[in-house]
Amino acid sequence: MIEFQLGMNISMIVSGMFSFTTGIILISLYPLHVAEVTIATASIGMICGGIMGGMLDSQSFLTGFSNGFMTGMMAPMFGALMTVQSIVFYFTEFFMVFSYALIVIAARRSMFVK
Repeated sequence: MIEFQLGMNISMIVSGMFSFTTGIILISLYPLHVAEVTIATASIGMICGGIMGGMLDSQSFLTGFSNGFMTGMMAPMFGALMTVQSIVFYFTEFFMVFSYALIVIAARRSMFVK
């Protein structure tokens, strides 16, 4: 069973990394549509955080929802300031995959520990 602390961390990592990566990708593709990209990224982050947190409990839902919103608002701003997009994009993708791997490891360990 996943405890609520781990559930909150899972919802924060998933919503934050997914909306951050989505914001960087979208602002790189559509640099002149900052408002639309920001709204789309914040919405995607809120949905992703709400879904991940909703699978666990209501506190995790609220944490994932709010973290997805805040990260979705900041990611296009960060993406617009990038000068070397490929290096930052690859680092962000690596960090996202590494974070998801840590989530899987932590969830498996919590299931076997009483």
